[in-house]
Amino acid sequence: MKLKITTIIVSLLSLHSLVFADPYRFQPGDYVDLFVYNAPELCGEFRIYADGHARLPLVGKVHVAGMTEDEAYDSLRSAIGEYIKNPNITLAAKYSVSVMGHVVRSGVFTISDSDRIIEVIALAGGFTPEASGSITVYREGKKMDISKDTILEKDSAFGFAKPGDIIFAKRKFFTRSDYSLIISTVSAIAIATFYLSR
Repeated sequence: MKLKITTIIVSLLSLHSLVFADPYRFQPGDYVDLFVYNAPELCGEFRIYADGHARLPLVGKVHVAGMTEDEAYDSLRSAIGEYIKNPNITLAAKYSVSVMGHVVRSGVFTISDSDRIIEVIALAGGFTPEASGSITVYREGKKMDISKDTILEKDSAFGFAKPGDIIFAKRKFFTRSDYSLIISTVSAIAIATFYLSR
């Protein structure tokens, strides 16, 4: 009984740390989705390079790696302010997640923090017929097994993808191809047995 309670407490603490994480900080490889009012030449998605800088037209290099969105906002607004008086800007982080397993197109996808896991799976072409609909998410060194119902829950905290997530779509325990293989194997054994016994 004590072991079960301890296991539940550890699981809840682990889930709490996954859901209520510190604010995200930009990393090399991420993108800054930037909009500058009345300056279309400065609008767009700008990659953060290995040196931690995003490269903007006219403005040049701006260091944003390691910053939260609020900190990056101040840094970018200050840099743009050298060219535009009192710039009105908005920005959002876009980052990469990996999708593997039983999806149509495995790969790395660039998403925003408002993208749900089910939307990321849709970017990967959706589940294959062999997929169970459940997934495993590897996040910040932790592993979460998430059921299909939880993925589809509108208010589930686990419905949203996070930076660096590795999403693995699980396979059904038995699929149609498994049954076909079993039937063909049994048939082959029966035929072989029939001819050997003659």
